[in-house]
Amino acid sequence: MSRFSAQVEAEEAVPRRELERVEKDLNLFLAMYQRLVRHEVARLRNVLVHAVEEVDGDADRGAIHPATGERIGSREEHAAAELGSLFDLFVARRHLLEDTLTAPQVGDILGISRQAATGRVETGSLLAVLDRGAYRFPRWQFDPRGPDGVVPGLPDVLEALEPQPAFSKLVFLTRPNRTLDEREPIEVLRRGERERVLAAAHAAAQLP
Repeated sequence: MSRFSAQVEAEEAVPRRELERVEKDLNLFLAMYQRLVRHEVARLRNVLVHAVEEVDGDADRGAIHPATGERIGSREEHAAAELGSLFDLFVARRHLLEDTLTAPQVGDILGISRQAATGRVETGSLLAVLDRGAYRFPRWQFDPRGPDGVVPGLPDVLEALEPQPAFSKLVFLTRPNRTLDEREPIEVLRRGERERVLAAAHAAAQLP
């Protein structure tokens, strides 16, 4: 049975080690839940409801695919995998937001007000992700040698990535890109290869 399983048979004795794993998962869930913004909470709730519904209606355990002859995962297993993927997404989000600055910190660095810093997010000259109701600015976008204190070409890339949400832009800029020789777009941009990054950004913006 998956560690994320929403169903435990009442007559089964649950091993202590399994209980400890469940407790650890629950603590992780609660820690992340407290940091979610409203739309993330709604998404998590929908996934949890879906997982429970799938488990309650599980009638296909051990079914075999008629074409491949392979075992088809039960609805419980599919629901658990979906929930596990959601947890992985939130863990990745926390990791990506670790090296960030607050609006007041950005204001101090650039010599502007906190309001001006958030204003630059709205105009697309800075990247920030909303986290628990406050903007978090990735540290790697700042460059004292660049125009307006950011890596040259960054505002153009952010514009090219529209209408992708801010977090998707963050992921694009920091994930190795096949069209950029498996380099991170932000590093390629730092090297002055603006047009290559723009082309990759335009392609990424078309993804669903």
